[in-house]
Amino acid sequence: MNNLELHYYLQNESHSMNAFVKNRSEAELLRIFNEVFNILDLEIDIELEAIQQGGLKEIAKFLNKKKNQKRIQTYIVPIIIGVLVGVLTNYATKDSELDELTKTEKRLNIKKLQGELENNIDGNSNIDQQKIDKIIYYLLTDHKLQVHKSRFYQELIKESKIYQFSTLELNNNFEPISKEAVIQRESFFNQVLEDENGKTTTIEDANVEIVSPVLKQGIIKWKGLYKNQPINFLLKDFDFQKL
Repeated sequence: MNNLELHYYLQNESHSMNAFVKNRSEAELLRIFNEVFNILDLEIDIELEAIQQGGLKEIAKFLNKKKNQKRIQTYIVPIIIGVLVGVLTNYATKDSELDELTKTEKRLNIKKLQGELENNIDGNSNIDQQKIDKIIYYLLTDHKLQVHKSRFYQELIKESKIYQFSTLELNNNFEPISKEAVIQRESFFNQVLEDENGKTTTIEDANVEIVSPVLKQGIIKWKGLYKNQPINFLLKDFDFQKL
């Protein structure tokens, strides 16, 4: 049984956070786990164990069913970590051919990659990272997962104490067996969908006149003028925002 450490880094060495934010974010987190397991066609039970040390930590225990034991111990937790903290632009596997695949084709390719991973597992539990990354990419393009992940980070943004979030794979003795994957607060916004319906239009070199900036943290939209029409928008250029 491998475990996943979820670490909410809190300011001023705090060990508590807003209960409503915690409850709603955890609900979205469980939906992310459930959707990943559904896509991978796995039956895995989860237990959450809370611990307090250096902020707020939880351990997600993925309980073995006999037929899933090898899978959990080799590739499930790395995939979950990639889904939680990854963004599409981080993956070298992203290309136009993958973008054009249908949902069904992506899921068939995931099953093929899973089969290859399981067939190639040796006594040292070595895995093909390129195949893991490709599965993560396919999962990151799943719209339902994107929505749950977006809502998870929207909730974290509401808690001003949180300055970063990380995940870490642990063995049965709760010892680290991977490098901690960290996402800073300013990058939470990159995980939030602008439109949950998935309809996004990219406009290059858009000229927006700022009418009302936002100087506080949170999901609060700026006001501006685009083509002489008033618009509300989220600013994701954090270097500009700091200036």
